[in-house]
Amino acid sequence: METLTADEIEAWELGLVAQPPAPGRPNNFVWQPRTQPAPTITAHRHQPTRRRAEDHRARGALAGQLDPLPAEGETVHLVLHGAVPLSAVVWHVVDQNPPSALTISTLGFSRAFVHELIDRMRTGQITSANVVCSNYFSRADTAEFREAQELLAPWPCKLTDARTHAKIAVFGHFSLEGSANLRSCRSIENVAVTHDAALADFHRRWITTLTTT
Repeated sequence: METLTADEIEAWELGLVAQPPAPGRPNNFVWQPRTQPAPTITAHRHQPTRRRAEDHRARGALAGQLDPLPAEGETVHLVLHGAVPLSAVVWHVVDQNPPSALTISTLGFSRAFVHELIDRMRTGQITSANVVCSNYFSRADTAEFREAQELLAPWPCKLTDARTHAKIAVFGHFSLEGSANLRSCRSIENVAVTHDAALADFHRRWITTLTTT
C-alpha cells in the first residue's frame, strides 16, 4: 500500500498535481514548519433543530439549489461534484444576506475567489474579511499568494497563512463547514451550512486569532 506524506496529500488537494504522487516520486515542494505555540483543543456544542441533506453531484451548478437557505437552528448538508468550488456556496450565502464580515480558514484559494471577494467589498456586501490559508499553500504557490496580498492590501481584508487545514467560512449567523477548498481540485466535496449565531461566533473567534497573532 502506498503511503503519502502530508505535503503530498496537500498538493493533491490543492490541485497542484494531477494525481497522487507515485511511489518514489520526489516531492516538488519543500515545506519549512513554523514554530507554533502548544496546540489546544476548542469545542462548541449545539443541538440543531432541523437537518436537510441534498446530493448535488449530478447537477451542473449551485445557483438556486440551496434555496431556501437554512432557517435559524437548521443545518443543510450538501454533497458537491468537483466542478463546484466552496466559493460558489460562500457567495450564495453572502448574496442573500445583509452586509456583514466574512471570516475564512482554508487550505488554499483561487485567483477567481480573490477577485470575487474584492467585488463584494467594493459594493459593500462584505464589510470586512479575515482570510487564513495554509502556510503550505503560501510556500507551494508563492506567486499566487503574494498577488493576493497585493490585490487585497487596499481593502478591509486581513490575509495571512498558518498551519491550518480547516475549511470553514463564516458570514453573519451562517457557518459553512466541509472538505472543500476555495479552489477546485476535481473531487467530490461536502459542506454543511448551519444557521446558528453561537456556532458562527465560535468559528469567527478562533479563526480571527490566527490573523491577529
